[in-house]
Amino acid sequence: MPKEFKTYIEQIELLKAKGLIIPNEALALYALKNYGYFNVINRYKAPFITNYDGLEVYEATFDDIYTLFLADNTLRNLLFPYLTDFEQKLKASIAHHFSEKYGLDHKKYISNNNFLKLQVQIEHL
Repeated sequence: MPKEFKTYIEQIELLKAKGLIIPNEALALYALKNYGYFNVINRYKAPFITNYDGLEVYEATFDDIYTLFLADNTLRNLLFPYLTDFEQKLKASIAHHFSEKYGLDHKKYISNNNFLKLQVQIEHL
């Protein structure tokens, strides 16, 4: 069943109807406008809801959910540069070792069979 469009105010009213306490509507409006309902509510609501006969009932405040969102966002932003650096180094290492083992022949390079062999070798490390 497709969901219908809701304004930010309607989204706030929906959350209130589900039992979410919103002590600062200006903060809720800011968060929904800047980050979106899905990113704030849907991703972080799980620890704060109870289901009664298929209905979600919030046992928290909007501030609780938003604080969890902000903490996760801060952690992600702190780790991102290190993870991208690690990813680049890992890709370079895999490409180097793969090319060393199988050469630069394009057909060998894209052969799934060779990747499976490499995967088995890595698992035995």
